[in-house]
Amino acid sequence: MYEIWLMLNIVWEIALDTIGPIIMLALVWLTLIVLAARNQQSNWRGTRVLAIVVGGAFALAAMFALPALTRSSTSELAYIVDWLALFGMAVGFGAAAAVFSWPALALLRKHSDSPAGRLQGGAA
Repeated sequence: MYEIWLMLNIVWEIALDTIGPIIMLALVWLTLIVLAARNQQSNWRGTRVLAIVVGGAFALAAMFALPALTRSSTSELAYIVDWLALFGMAVGFGAAAAVFSWPALALLRKHSDSPAGRLQGGAA
């Protein structure tokens, strides 16, 4: 139980140091959501898979980039816990990319009134 409390305390302290960028990113995301929700032409369903692909690409890129960004390498990942931590961080970056790209893609790919546009996933 102590380890869980220690981990949560560390996450809290990191969040306090980065509260400004976290609030800015939350406001950008909320703005994207509101703009896409208010637009009748937004194609939410047609861009869901594309947003997941974008998130997967970011996660894959993060798997390779994170060790270098921390001045480390994959050869220093000796234990399964190290690999799980890297995988968890990469999935987090991928999820963030998917969550941010979905409303943006929904705004960019509009619904079409024609049956051909609907068959093509909204690309008109």
